[in-house]
Amino acid sequence: MPDWEFKFWNEFNYDFSKFEFTYKKYMQQDWGYVTDELRHNVVNQYGVFYLDTDMIIKKDLTPFLENKMVWGFMYDNSVLTSFFGSEPNSEFLKGILDYYAGRREGVYSDLYKTTNNPIVTKIFELEYSETFRNDGKYHLLEKGSEIYPRDYFCYPSHNKKANYMEHLFDNSWNHSKGNRGVYGAIKYALRKLCPVMYAIERYQHQKKYYGSLLSGGVPSIILLLC
Repeated sequence: MPDWEFKFWNEFNYDFSKFEFTYKKYMQQDWGYVTDELRHNVVNQYGVFYLDTDMIIKKDLTPFLENKMVWGFMYDNSVLTSFFGSEPNSEFLKGILDYYAGRREGVYSDLYKTTNNPIVTKIFELEYSETFRNDGKYHLLEKGSEIYPRDYFCYPSHNKKANYMEHLFDNSWNHSKGNRGVYGAIKYALRKLCPVMYAIERYQHQKKYYGSLLSGGVPSIILLLC
């Protein structure tokens, strides 16, 4: 995609004091949360695709440019937030920012308990109660707005229709603690040699974690494309 513009967002081109939650996390150097509101704010303002810096683009994303909004699943019970795209002035993205600011009820008390994936998943359940199902499958949320299975934007698979992107889960915001030592070496080798097997193993492990959060009613540096 050589004709696409890539933009890196950080403290030199974004005001992190714009949102209360973001500013608190920025001052605490809690980097895993600092971009929670930024990503939705910038995508909503400019109409772009958002990517974490540990995302690999494997196929041309042009087919999704006609969408009003595009999302993917990370697990069967959790929405992916390391990649999504939207037209500007999205009512749904505005709504996410309202939830983070406490102007809408449903998730504010859980913001400091978990990463943003369960939070955004819960917001999907609240805002698209008729069309969204937390089951990891494709859903048409509304005309022009879609959410895709996890092998489209997160995990590799043998599905030739999918595999547009892959999330490496580098965990850099947590100083890559989950990728160190023997466990980290095994993860790296498995991902390189058997990517689909790695995806299945990681998926099963993390699904249990997110399932425990979601069962309690609780519903991750940045690169943007336009």
